[in-house]
Amino acid sequence: MSNVNRPGYSGGSTQLEVSTGRHRNAGKGLLIGAASGTALFALIPPCAGSEAEQPCPTKAQMVGIGAVGGAAWGALIGALIKSDRWTSAPLAPTRLSLAPTRGRGVKASLTVAW
Repeated sequence: MSNVNRPGYSGGSTQLEVSTGRHRNAGKGLLIGAASGTALFALIPPCAGSEAEQPCPTKAQMVGIGAVGGAAWGALIGALIKSDRWTSAPLAPTRLSLAPTRGRGVKASLTVAW
């Protein structure tokens, strides 16, 4: 069976991606959380659901509270999420050949170009 007619066959690989380790996403989560908290708290009226006797925070204070609270939650959630780091590693031209041998065996040959 020829590989040329198989779906997804591209004629060979020229690049390999290698995992170089895992990392946590606390920094990315902090930024996403801060932006989300800022946007959410910017939309909430400062005295929503509050009695008139209590002092209301200003709009700037609400946005600041949203940014700090969102950043804290985002960093916490991001620290719990792990991702792999991938790096591209070029492949030297290689060829793998399989051939039957006398008897009941198979010969494998790997050719690597320098």
